Amino acid sequence: MSNVLDAAQKFHELNAAYELLLDPIRRTALDLKFKALQAKKIRYAAYDTKRKAMMDELEKSEREFKKSKTKERTEKNTRAQEEARIKEEGRHLMKERQDKINAQNQPRYTDLKGKAKEGTGPAGKMNHGDQIVPADIISPQPVHWITSLNSSTQP
Repeated sequence: MSNVLDAAQKFHELNAAYELLLDPIRRTALDLKFKALQAKKIRYAAYDTKRKAMMDELEKSEREFKKSKTKERTEKNTRAQEEARIKEEGRHLMKERQDKINAQNQPRYTDLKGKAKEGTGPAGKMNHGDQIVPADIISPQPVHWITSLNSSTQP
């Protein structure tokens, strides 16, 4: 059944083409239409070549832009890492200097027996069983008024 429908369709198309070719006005119109389609295909082929050239140029500029952006990011990351390293080194040096200054300014502590000990600062206490006081409070020589007080109170 489909063969019959296909044959009828083909017969109708061939009959329409035959009538078209026999009519000179319709044939001229068909020729002009065909020539316009051919010219359009040629134009599109030329456009495609131009478009391809433009696309190549565009892709090249995009690759260069992407490459420059990647290079900028790499340089920025390198600078940031270098800055972080320098900052950390500066913090370390500053801490060392501060520790050195603190060590120089830290008072020496002396227990009541006269032995010098390193302290942790004015409020620092050392747990050695002895009472600790700053060295500048204890005089290296005996205080006379204490001995005079003790001798005057004795019977």
